[in-house]
Amino acid sequence: MNKRISEFIDSKRDDIINDIRALVRIASVRSKEKDGCPFGEKCAEALNEGTAILDKLNLDNENYDNYVITASLNSNETKLGVLAHLDVVEALDGWSCPPFDVTVKDDKIIGRGVADDKGPAVAAVYAFHAVKTLYPDLKYNARLILGSAEETGSEDIAYYFKKNSPPPAVFSPDADYPLINTEKGRFVPEFFAQLGDKSTEKRVVSFFGGVTSNVVPRIASAVVHGIDFNKCLESALIYSKKTNAEITCSKTDGGDVEFISVGKNAHAAQPETGINAQTALLSLLTSFDIDSDSFNKLRVLNDMFPHGETDGNSAGIKSDDKEFGSLTCSFGTLKIENNTLSGTLDIRFPTIGDGERIKNIITDRFKYNSIEIKKARLSEVHHTPADSPFVKELLNVYEDFTGKKGECLAIGGGTYVHNIDGGVAFGCAMPGVDNRMHGADEFSYIDDLILSAKMFAEVIYDICSGRVGI
Repeated sequence: MNKRISEFIDSKRDDIINDIRALVRIASVRSKEKDGCPFGEKCAEALNEGTAILDKLNLDNENYDNYVITASLNSNETKLGVLAHLDVVEALDGWSCPPFDVTVKDDKIIGRGVADDKGPAVAAVYAFHAVKTLYPDLKYNARLILGSAEETGSEDIAYYFKKNSPPPAVFSPDADYPLINTEKGRFVPEFFAQLGDKSTEKRVVSFFGGVTSNVVPRIASAVVHGIDFNKCLESALIYSKKTNAEITCSKTDGGDVEFISVGKNAHAAQPETGINAQTALLSLLTSFDIDSDSFNKLRVLNDMFPHGETDGNSAGIKSDDKEFGSLTCSFGTLKIENNTLSGTLDIRFPTIGDGERIKNIITDRFKYNSIEIKKARLSEVHHTPADSPFVKELLNVYEDFTGKKGECLAIGGGTYVHNIDGGVAFGCAMPGVDNRMHGADEFSYIDDLILSAKMFAEVIYDICSGRVGI
């Protein structure tokens, strides 16, 4: 353990918190592309703020067309890459404090992105700052890469690596300690159907559920035409009990019935920990014996992805293996508007090479029911051997600083290094800590971020000094 590095980072505690605050205040949720802003103005603004922080700390940096920014220790051969992101998911309701500001309470900070991934990104920035300040003449270079579209498909990193080769060793601090070397594959289809409902029919006029594929939706709503209100009241009570969601209904000014369903957010990698408001509402609506295209399409979706089932069994895609765990399936978004249905799924699968099989099963079943997959993201299982020198170095550093056993983990979530050969996730959530990533009141313990900065700096120094060979 390098005492000089630890003391240096301890002296920067207030600066670290203030720089996290500056980034959190930018609601860097992906939006419509504009000139010079491939992922929207707020994501570009976050990169600009990141650049200002790097400049302040005298870290040489470069902006790649507002896809990513990078910082380097020196101009020597690059041995290590550290990959973090400055984009975030939306902050939905349920927060006890402003999501786009940092609230400091006792030993933790609260705000959207403090855990995923602005807090860890700043920890990495200060690790680079410490090493460059204390050891300016290292044999090798490390490069920090800060992206802006991890939450929506990682096009930012794909763009960067078209222009630059990945370093031989890369880690991303956007997950859990001790270290993640194995990640499930992921299939995220966007589906579409044109509805044939007539205005005079009993039909679902509108449906709105979820905002992004990788979050279990907490709220969903629907407006239904031509249905008895008293029956709706009765069904709302029954299905609130059945689904554990809170479902209510009311009459609109036009005489239609509006349903509101409230559940519980969760990350799509652990859908079983949430209550999907969208599927809860689907189960209610499809209980009505109504033969119209909108109801029939919803019935197909409900049959394939019933409320409370997260293993894909009803869709015919359930799978397990000992190393990777079980498949998870999260119904992320659903919309009916202007007689058009659209939505997204988030399927995390454990078996190598299983992605194409799952894609074909879902595509064929949708097609049979006149639902089209317009586009889809598919990535197979990611695995880095546990006995690689890089993995051993990271685990050794973790053990030295925490006194806890270092071991490799397999997860359902996809990290920033999923498509990078030899890449692993390293931090920043400590074992047993639920930082509420993608949920309300997302937080990080300040001491955990400070400790992470020290560990990152130790790894950078070990590799770039040549003390540890990669």
